[in-house]
Amino acid sequence: MNRRILEFAVMLIAVLVSVITLIYSMESSVLNSKYTSIIISGVSVVMGVYVSFIFKFLNRNPTPFRAFLIGQPRAGKTVYLSVLFDELQTYFSKKVDFQPSGSETVEKVNSNLTYLRKGLWLPRTEVNTAFYFRARASIGGGFLKQHYTVEVGDYAGEHIDEFNSSSEMWLHKTDYFKYALSSDALMFCIDGEVLYSNDIEKIEESQSMLIGAYQMLLTETQNKAGEGFSTPVALLLLKSDLFASDKKAIASLNEKYDRLLNLMQKKSKYFEIFSVSSVGITNNGMPSAEIKPTNVCSPMLWLLSKNKRY
Repeated sequence: MNRRILEFAVMLIAVLVSVITLIYSMESSVLNSKYTSIIISGVSVVMGVYVSFIFKFLNRNPTPFRAFLIGQPRAGKTVYLSVLFDELQTYFSKKVDFQPSGSETVEKVNSNLTYLRKGLWLPRTEVNTAFYFRARASIGGGFLKQHYTVEVGDYAGEHIDEFNSSSEMWLHKTDYFKYALSSDALMFCIDGEVLYSNDIEKIEESQSMLIGAYQMLLTETQNKAGEGFSTPVALLLLKSDLFASDKKAIASLNEKYDRLLNLMQKKSKYFEIFSVSSVGITNNGMPSAEIKPTNVCSPMLWLLSKNKRY
């Protein structure tokens, strides 16, 4: 059940009990006396304690939130995740608090950021390995504040072939595929360098692979034809700094990846496009010592706001 619905239901029950008690007390000849105010006050106190207990219980038990990245090799997924987890912990907002969780994530993020600030790209993710970036997050304020344990799996881009039945890597029920199916949010990543190159062959290959992955997820999650894909989907155009402006980047994306965009917009209940630069403008194809990320936090914050599974 959606956590917000649960919280609303708790408050509604408390209000209904109080109202029913009030009506009964006013209509009852036995209770229509000096004891009425005492009873009403008692019920109000009990309901207040009840609601307070429920909210404290919910706040002590964060909602698990699992996101999944899908993209081709060298699209920039690991760079994006490393910068994302670094940027989110300093994201300035009274309603957002984000903290990397666990020594493995902290060490991984710091190590990767050191690489980038030295003007080096990260080593390529090996095919048979996976790393899980983890964090604790709080979104909102007051009684409506939502607490999450966030996990994002970083797999090698070659695993995208496991969605393709004609590929030698297609196993259909691999850990990679299962992780995608069980995720609360999906991030489809497009390599801005491929888009910027205007290499039609590479663009079509990329588009076909992403469409295949999306269609396979639809097949596994839909019970009947025409049913909308309920898992929120964010389409990330990485390396957007290659373009003169976000407007031109999105225009090129709409033109070259029109089949993918039309499918996702039609089938997904929650779908949004994000133009993202993980490191900013590069020097001769390499990251600058002073990286300047752009719009890296927006996709994750949007996905958390659209989380409907709990």
